[in-house]
Amino acid sequence: MNRNVLLTLALTAVSTVALGAGGHSVGSSNVFGVMRVDSTLTRTVVAVPWCECSAAENQSVSISNIVKTANLTVGDTVHALDADGNAFDTWTLTENVDGTLYWNCVTQVSTNGAASSSPSAADATASRGMAILLIRQHPERPFYLYGQVGTGDVTTTIVAGTAEAPRYTIIGAPTDNAAVLINASTWSGTIAEGDELKIPGSDNGLWITLTHKELGWGCMKAEPDPDRPGKYINTWALYDRPVLLGTGFWYVSRGGAPTITWAAVPTK
Repeated sequence: MNRNVLLTLALTAVSTVALGAGGHSVGSSNVFGVMRVDSTLTRTVVAVPWCECSAAENQSVSISNIVKTANLTVGDTVHALDADGNAFDTWTLTENVDGTLYWNCVTQVSTNGAASSSPSAADATASRGMAILLIRQHPERPFYLYGQVGTGDVTTTIVAGTAEAPRYTIIGAPTDNAAVLINASTWSGTIAEGDELKIPGSDNGLWITLTHKELGWGCMKAEPDPDRPGKYINTWALYDRPVLLGTGFWYVSRGGAPTITWAAVPTK
């Protein structure tokens, strides 16, 4: 088990449902996990590894329940793409009069930057395999994810865009171990030539872009020039890029609409 996982699979709650007049009951075990994320980025793409803490299994998690408030600062924000992918629902960390902190849904910001009030976004949820964006004032501190470990496999379907109008989907591995992007999942369906994966760097704020070609996912790399000793040329090459524990990335569709089946997803 990854050492960054504090209490993954460590807590068990039992829910009891009464059956009939005889008072007989049946218990079901719900397993929870707490994950420490050590990203030092001000803007961190946060994976959704688990589901809502509920008697129901595999229930999508409320956006306001994904990131715990510990180590965060009043005014920090979380952002989730809405169902149409045209706007971000935004929550701001707010302090109650008694000093407790909570995520308050206050605005919806369109992808062109226009802000508007959006009370309905307070009920927005995210399913395992998706991701949200966390913006912090103190990125030097770790933050924590909490949820109920789900059951069964997890698949994420990308919404198709076009070369003229790319479609962005924000996703993350639903696992408690750091995943290697390419080797830790199975891709099916259509991946278009020129589709991109934009993966945050570990601590420098830079993004690594992988482009899909016939051979798979890769990027431009400096390779020795065989005709000029000591010189280098930029060539496209396959590249496996690890995704940090608890973090996610963007899929930019320029025509592709693949489905990702995540491998080695822990289940209760």
